[in-house]
Amino acid sequence: IHSRNKILGIIIDTRKMAIEVPPEYIKNFIKLIDDHCHQGRHTFVVNEAEKLADRLTHIANTAHWLKHMLSHVYISIAARLKSNEKKLRITSKLFRDQLKIAKAHAMDETGLMEQ
Repeated sequence: IHSRNKILGIIIDTRKMAIEVPPEYIKNFIKLIDDHCHQGRHTFVVNEAEKLADRLTHIANTAHWLKHMLSHVYISIAARLKSNEKKLRITSKLFRDQLKIAKAHAMDETGLMEQ
């Protein structure tokens, strides 16, 4: 049995009693940030935000101080999505139509269709 093992994407070192994210994961995360987050960029696609938040959450499992910053990341993403929803309600008939369809087919708490 080796003292340094990779389990669920995290390196566990039982001799040092330490955990860490593999260097290649960090390198891929930095590349993702470099590709999608730069000074000239003012917008994001939901899928990109989800990938960044997911990877940041994984890294935060080994850096407890980072967990305190995650709430700010989530709040910022949620605020931008809410702003986007308001804009789409005003500017997109297709979006409004889709909302009407979604409301018409909404489930109540018991799982039964609302009338």
